[in-house]
Amino acid sequence: MNTGLTAERVDKFKKVIMGAERGFAIIITQVDPDAIGSALGLAYLIKQIRGRNDVVIYYCGAISHKQNQVAMTRYGLYDVFQSIKNWKPDDNRHVILVDSSKVADARLGIELKNSPLVVIDHHRDKDVVETGDSFVWVEDVGAASTMVVELFTALEVDFNLLEPVIPMMLALGIRTDTDNLLRGGKRDRLAQALVENVVNEDEFRHLFNYPLPLTYYSNLRRSLEQVVQKSARLVTNIGIVPSEVGDDVSTIADLLIRQDGVSLVVVWCLLEKEKRVRVSARNTDSSRDLGLFLRERLGPSFGAKVTEDGKGIGGGSITLDFGFWFNPDTRKETEALVSAYITSAVFRD
Repeated sequence: MNTGLTAERVDKFKKVIMGAERGFAIIITQVDPDAIGSALGLAYLIKQIRGRNDVVIYYCGAISHKQNQVAMTRYGLYDVFQSIKNWKPDDNRHVILVDSSKVADARLGIELKNSPLVVIDHHRDKDVVETGDSFVWVEDVGAASTMVVELFTALEVDFNLLEPVIPMMLALGIRTDTDNLLRGGKRDRLAQALVENVVNEDEFRHLFNYPLPLTYYSNLRRSLEQVVQKSARLVTNIGIVPSEVGDDVSTIADLLIRQDGVSLVVVWCLLEKEKRVRVSARNTDSSRDLGLFLRERLGPSFGAKVTEDGKGIGGGSITLDFGFWFNPDTRKETEALVSAYITSAVFRD
């Protein structure tokens, strides 16, 4: 398999893991199949290399998407993944970021004392620099799970000997992040073939074709009612919502970017309890660097990846500092302010 993993890079990965003086905290900033699969796979590799299990996996935000909930329940993963809210300020574990490569990410919700020891990601705009003691691997492929599968292959792991949940979630991660391989490349297809070959087909189809809740259709209707379009740029929102349905913005963005005559879609929502604006963006204009576009207009925590066919997939979040001004009596005013800010930023020439 043609990857960015030379024998020297694989040796360095092993050296970094073996040389760690403390245990590890794998952190995923957004819960989705790709992040779940990557985290599980990486935790397994660390255990095999070190000969002991000293890894804790943390997730940021909420496990709200129906597909994530089905997978977490089916495989008992609620006992494996901990909320970042349980993170203690004095936790001295080495940090690993997977499916993310930005320390300046508002979704983290914590301040890291030290730079991550390991970073594996397929999004651009990393702000972590590799040193002699760390391992940072960021490439433009369809999924972080693809990269983890490549690590498995380089380390000669037999996929048939894995717990079923690991290849299942890696396979699901690749399929979902590449839009059923439509936006994937050769590396994604090769990695998918390796893991999908050992998973239960009926179970995989059940997880991939997950049922959509009624709230999704309500939010979709709201987004269609709120559309504002200027030339080929489109902005919409689903309003102030509970964290449990925040993932709908990405699913809706995927649908709206298919509209004829639209090359940029930005969908946002305001997560009520978190007092945070979540934004999902899609871009089909190859002359536009989506990550740079979002950072310049909405803030440094934003980023994007580029798919094999040149499509930009990105997003980020904005933390609101309205204090007591954000309350049940000012919902409409808050929503109007956020809408005006994002719309103005996206439409600005």
